[in-house]
Amino acid sequence: MEKCLILTSNKKFWPKKNNLYYLGNWCLENIADSFKEKSKFKIISPNNNEKKLDINFNLTKKIYNNLIKDIAKELNKTLNKNFSTRFWEIIVGPWLREFIGFIIGKFDELENGLKNKSVNKILLANYSNIDINLVHTDDIANKNPQENDLYCFIIYSKIFEFLKKRKIKTVKVKIRYGKEKSLIPTEVDFIHPNSFTIYIKKTISKILNLFRKKSDPFIYGVKLKTFDLIKLYLKLNLVPQINIMPSYKRVKINKNVRNKLNFKKKNINKIENFIRKILKEVMPTDYLENFNELDKITDQLKFPKKPKFILTGHGYRNIIFSYWVAKKTEKKIPYYLMQHGGNYFSFKHNSIIEPGFNTSKKFLSWGKIKSKKVLPLFNINNLPYKKLYRSNSNKIFVYVTLMKSKRNKSYNNYEKMINEHRLMSSSLDGLKHKDKKNLIIRLHFTDQKFMRNKILKEIFFKKNKYQIDYSTLPIKEVYKKSKLIIHGDDGTGILETLSLNIPSLFLMEDLKLITKSCKKDYLKLKKGKILFFNPKELSNHVNKYSNDINKWWLNKKVISIRRNFINKYSRPVPEKPITKLANLLSVVKR
Repeated sequence: MEKCLILTSNKKFWPKKNNLYYLGNWCLENIADSFKEKSKFKIISPNNNEKKLDINFNLTKKIYNNLIKDIAKELNKTLNKNFSTRFWEIIVGPWLREFIGFIIGKFDELENGLKNKSVNKILLANYSNIDINLVHTDDIANKNPQENDLYCFIIYSKIFEFLKKRKIKTVKVKIRYGKEKSLIPTEVDFIHPNSFTIYIKKTISKILNLFRKKSDPFIYGVKLKTFDLIKLYLKLNLVPQINIMPSYKRVKINKNVRNKLNFKKKNINKIENFIRKILKEVMPTDYLENFNELDKITDQLKFPKKPKFILTGHGYRNIIFSYWVAKKTEKKIPYYLMQHGGNYFSFKHNSIIEPGFNTSKKFLSWGKIKSKKVLPLFNINNLPYKKLYRSNSNKIFVYVTLMKSKRNKSYNNYEKMINEHRLMSSSLDGLKHKDKKNLIIRLHFTDQKFMRNKILKEIFFKKNKYQIDYSTLPIKEVYKKSKLIIHGDDGTGILETLSLNIPSLFLMEDLKLITKSCKKDYLKLKKGKILFFNPKELSNHVNKYSNDINKWWLNKKVISIRRNFINKYSRPVPEKPITKLANLLSVVKR
């Protein structure tokens, strides 16, 4: 019987009367109880040793640095422009970094699967007459599970054909690919451009804009509540503004224009060669066919002509904003980036190459990081919770990993997500009965419903049932009512609660994705029983201190470890925080 390697979750494509080998857990999304009883399936084990991960991260950086220069050159030539590489990096960089990592990840997964000596057949996609171009920066990450699976299936198939593996039998299935929406919402908060809310915001924005000067600083996409944002404007002696990016229509690809692009290069590795080969196919239309329209839109924006500086947090991923910023930086306008989430300096994926950080003049960090570009601030996300009065509650809140079928990194982030949920479920299974009764699993509001239901049913509810909070309880109430918060991964959440001095701990698989210089800081957290790698050790720790969390949390050693960590990565909100931020901006702009 033939042994076929499966690359897709679409069961109707799978050959019958074959032994099936699955490239990853994602292939089994549509199989009932597949996450519960994985031993029933032949799943290829991912190649996730640290040496291989580091090779992939460094390769991402190398290819990125090579390509961004050539992309700038080709786009300038095709569009008859003369913009700097920095201009194009502001616009193209966020997508390019993600796309390179995505391709490296797919190469790694496929080659790892083909090493399995049992496999003698592979299922491929017949993708003829299907355009695989993208539209905007986050197109891959934002695809729904079905679109994402088909897109990955096509890329795997293209890679296989590129590798020219002749010793394995192939079978192709014809696929159909869904159409994108014709109107692309570009608001960072994802409000649809036709909604009543955005209409009110636009009206107020137009009125406030009448009082804006041409040299006023421009602030967009920062994680500040409305009241705090108004205070910041006033501290800077500015009239408060509501800066809204307009929506725009997508355009069709122009193959005649794309065929003129030339990204060929000699003496490069096979992955870079493959990326250069398909780049003219996949490049988002926002950077090529839609350039003139987006250029025109940004010229018509009623924003300051010569702002003293530009400040954003997460806004740099918005294509309209990135076009506008890129043009301003060509005129030497200072561009500052403010940290909006965790992992900027400890996570290898971010530290190797981060286009937002690279292209900004200064970076306002949550912690005290040694870098000429970095200005230490504080955890801006915690501003609303500075004055937090906690109750004597017995509730344990568990912040689990985002439940999405993303497969867009140079490492296998889908398998990482599944493993993190399994580890957390195992930890919760080991808790005392009374703590299980008082435990609440907090889910993320952006979870994919299908993935959420499957993971809860087949992983978390396999042995126990827990209370669920679908992010309906305000964060402030969560913080007030929790005696302990457990995080399912290393990220924004643990940095926020540690900084607020809320008893917190978190669970990780290992430190393979943490930078070498930061590992010692994480190992200190392990000594303080704040970080765990073993589910049983975590549950034993919670069981030991459940009746008196402060006996652990207020231990002098634990206090010292926590303080040293947050001083470097997530400083607490100080007195008069908005004044401090305004003063920092006033100093740096000079």
